[in-house]
Amino acid sequence: MKTPGAKSPTKTILQLGFGSGAEFIRQWSRWTEDPNRSESLHFVGIDKQLTPAPVPSEDSARVEASQLTRPTERIEQQAVPDAPKGDACLDRSEQLRQQWPIALPGLHRLSFESGRVTLTLAIGEPLRMLSRLAAAFDTVLLGCEGDQRRMLATLCSHEQALSLAKRVARLANPDAILSAHFQASEHDHARAFLKAIGDVGFVQIEPSETESAADCKPKQADVPLDLHARYQPRWQTPTLAQRLPKQLSRVKRQAAIVIGAGLAGCAMTHSLTRRGWEVELFEQAAGLASGGSGQPAIADHLHVSPDDNVLARLSRAALLLASGSEPVQGVQQTGRLQLVQVETGRKRLHAASSSLDWVHQLGWPDQFIHAIDSSQASQIAGIGLHDPAIWMPMCRMAQPALLCDHWLRAAGNLVQLHLRTRVARIERHREEWFAFDDADHTLAQAPILVLANAGAATRLAGLPDSLLRAIRGQSTRLPAALIGPVRCVIGGDAYVCPLPGDQLLIGSSFDDETALNPNRAADLSNLRRFLRQIEPSQEAETLNGQERSTIDQPPPVHSEDEPPRMGLREAQTSGMDPTDAMARRLLEDASPGAVGLRFVARDRLPLIGRIPDLEIATTQAGTLARNAKLPIPTKPGLYGAFGFGSRGLLWSSLAAEVIAAEVTGEPAPIESDLLLAIDPARFVRQQLRRSRLSEG
Repeated sequence: MKTPGAKSPTKTILQLGFGSGAEFIRQWSRWTEDPNRSESLHFVGIDKQLTPAPVPSEDSARVEASQLTRPTERIEQQAVPDAPKGDACLDRSEQLRQQWPIALPGLHRLSFESGRVTLTLAIGEPLRMLSRLAAAFDTVLLGCEGDQRRMLATLCSHEQALSLAKRVARLANPDAILSAHFQASEHDHARAFLKAIGDVGFVQIEPSETESAADCKPKQADVPLDLHARYQPRWQTPTLAQRLPKQLSRVKRQAAIVIGAGLAGCAMTHSLTRRGWEVELFEQAAGLASGGSGQPAIADHLHVSPDDNVLARLSRAALLLASGSEPVQGVQQTGRLQLVQVETGRKRLHAASSSLDWVHQLGWPDQFIHAIDSSQASQIAGIGLHDPAIWMPMCRMAQPALLCDHWLRAAGNLVQLHLRTRVARIERHREEWFAFDDADHTLAQAPILVLANAGAATRLAGLPDSLLRAIRGQSTRLPAALIGPVRCVIGGDAYVCPLPGDQLLIGSSFDDETALNPNRAADLSNLRRFLRQIEPSQEAETLNGQERSTIDQPPPVHSEDEPPRMGLREAQTSGMDPTDAMARRLLEDASPGAVGLRFVARDRLPLIGRIPDLEIATTQAGTLARNAKLPIPTKPGLYGAFGFGSRGLLWSSLAAEVIAAEVTGEPAPIESDLLLAIDPARFVRQQLRRSRLSEG
C-alpha cells in the first residue's frame, strides 16, 4: 500500500459518468493545492454522449469549491488542503470550456497546467469503452453524473453488476480505491454491486454512517448510499494494470535514444522531453526532416468511411489528439477538401451529391466533416472544381522542417542532436540499449530506444525487410498565378497545398522506383491528375491567361527524361486530350518539389509500439499459435515508430504520444483495439496463424 503523503510520479483517476466535468474540476483543484501532489494527474472520464460545453458561473464555482473534501479523500488518508476559492474553480472551468471537444465517438485528450494535468474523455457505450481503455487507475468513481449514474440504477441482477465489476477490476492498480454512489431508492442495486465487486477482488472499507457493514442496508431508507472498496484480490491475476510495462518504475534513469530526426523522431523527442526525459537524437543526414519528411509541405490525410473502419477511427484519433495540443510553428489549420468521383473504365463519371449520403448518416458535427456539392467546394477552394467533396475543416498542413525545428527548440537542453551520425547496430546489455557506429564505437546508451528511421528501422530491429514496401513519391511546384488562389488542401486524384511565396505544391506520384533524382515524367503525371479535377472553364481561363504565341509554339528541344511539349493547336489537330496539352504547357513553369521514399506495411497501417523478439517467438511458436491470448514476446525497452506512408503528419504525433504514455505508465491516448491494430507484433501473430492453418 502506498504510504500516506508519499509523492508518486502520476495519479490516475477513472470516472464513469463525466457529465459537465464538475468532478474533474474538483480533483484538479485538489491536486493543485496539495503540497504532496504527484508529478502529474491523469483523469479519464467516460460518458455515452458528450454534453454541450459547460458555461462556468460563480454559483457553480462556489459549489465545486465547497465539495472538494469527499469521502474518497478521507479513505486515501491524504491531507486535504484548504479548499481553493470559487474564482480558482471558475478559472479552471473556463479553461475546460475553451478546450471542450466536438461530439465525436472515441477518446479526446485535453491538456492543462503545461501538460501536468491531462483529461481523457472516452465517448461511447460505457461497457464497451471500459473494455477499450488501456490504462491502470488508482481511483475509480462510479455513479456521479449523467448516463452512467443512471446505468448504476439498472444493476438489478448479480450478472449485470458482475459484468461491470470485471471491467473495472481489469483497470485497477493494486490497492486502487473504488467509490460508487447510489440514490436512496437504489439500495437493492447497491447490494448487488457490492457482492459483484467482492467477487472480483474488491474489499469494502470505511462504511458510511448511513449503512450497516454487514449487509450494506441503510439505517434510513431515504438517504443516499456511498460504497467504498479497495482492490485487494486474494489471487494473482493478469490484469491489464499488471501487463502494462511500467517502465518508469523499472528504469534507473529517464533517458532514451531516438534514431531518426524526421517527423517521427522529432515528435518522439518532443513528447519524451515534455515529460522530463533526456533524449539523444541521431540522424545520418546533415539536417532535420530529410528523407520522406523532406517535402516543402505535408497535409493531414484523414480517412473517412461509411463503416467507420479501423483506418478511419485511427486517423480520426490522430487528428483529435493533434488538435488538442498547443499551436506550433509551421502548422496551419487550412482544412481539406476530399473530392469524390467515380470512374468506369476510361469514362469518368461525375459523382452526384447523393453518393455522399453516408456522410450525413454518420451524424458527426459539421466542424469535423460534412458533404458539400461542387459549387460549395469551388467556393471553399478558390478555384472551380468538378466534383462534390467532403469538407474537413479541422485538417492541417505543415512545413516539416519548421515543425521539426519547433519540437526540438521546445525540448531545450533535454535533447542532444547528433547529425551526420549513422547508427550501424544496436544491442541490449544489462537493461540498457547501446547504439554503435560503423566503427563499432558506442554512441550512446539508455534504457529506452525508439526506432523512428523509416525504412532502416527493420534492419536495426531485426525484422524482415519484406515487412515494408518502399514507394517513391515526387511532388511538383507550380506558380499559383497559373491556377488560381487555392485556399485549402485539396485531395483526390492528386492533392494540392498552397505554399508561401504564391506557390502550389501538387502531388504526389506513386512509383516502385527507388531512384531519388527528379523525373519530369512524374511532374507531368502530377499536373495531369490535378487538372482533371478542375472545371473546364477554369482550364480555359488558365490557357487564355497565357500569351497565344507561347501556347501555339512548336515544342522546344527536350532532354531524354522530359516528355515532349507541344502547343495547344498542335494538340487539337493531333487529337490529344486538351487536359494533357495544358499539363504539358504548365510543365514549362513547373519544377520538382521534392523526391522521397514512403514506407508502408501490407495493411497500410503504421507500426507503432514494442518491437517483437522474433527469436523467442520462433522458439515458442507452437504455444503462441495455439493460444491467441498469449502476448507476443518483445524486446524490453525497444520501440518502433515507422511505416507511416503518406500520413506522416498524422502518425508522427500519434506515435509519439502512444509510446511516451506506455514508457511512463500513463493511460494510452487511443483505444486498446487500435493499439493492437498498429502493434508491430501483429504480423508475427498473423504468421503464426497461417503456420497453424497450414499444419492443420
